[in-house]
Amino acid sequence: MSLWQRIRRAKLLLRAHGYIVKKKPNPPSPPIPPVPPTNKPGEGLTGWQKDLHLLIVATLGNPYSWTYNAVRPLYLPKRRLARDELKGIAPVKKALWTLVKNYRSDCSWGVKTLYYLIGAKDDPTGAKWATWGNSSSTYDHLPKRFGLDNAYHPSSADLARCEVGDILLVGKDGYEHMAVIAEKGTNPLLWSDGHQGAPNSYRVLDDSRRPITVCIPKT
Repeated sequence: MSLWQRIRRAKLLLRAHGYIVKKKPNPPSPPIPPVPPTNKPGEGLTGWQKDLHLLIVATLGNPYSWTYNAVRPLYLPKRRLARDELKGIAPVKKALWTLVKNYRSDCSWGVKTLYYLIGAKDDPTGAKWATWGNSSSTYDHLPKRFGLDNAYHPSSADLARCEVGDILLVGKDGYEHMAVIAEKGTNPLLWSDGHQGAPNSYRVLDDSRRPITVCIPKT
């Protein structure tokens, strides 16, 4: 391993564990008029993407009274969802009442929580499910969709290649915000936990902030 590679690896580890931090914490995202999902819970999906969509639908509108806290450390739920709890929207909602009621989160932690609950092996923030990790460490950790790495003018063709579960980052190298794609399309629907009163859903292009990056999760 070269000296440059060793230095980069050390920086990634420090950033993932919160030792390299931004000069100022990210402010809450500006509220964007919500757009409800067009698909029924899990419709047209299989495997982990179906599980993720069930959680997305179940948490929209903040029914579990989440509090927006852009701080670290934050803490994940006490356990992941069991397979029988992921059989449909009703058992998911029931389980979440005990797992994430009055939960503390922010944009990146919300996405991390969704992946933790469905049993993903890889922490999208690159922190190995520790109490750290944010949108910037996610940018460093995950591969990117072609044409959507710090894109200032994302095309509808590039956005149409995104999949449910892809992670959208806003700002240079993911500096400002993090959300997850809930439904495919030329203007995909996002699940976002970016301010008090979230999680909510809106279209990618409804947020005017640029650049954006779309990352591929390592499920």
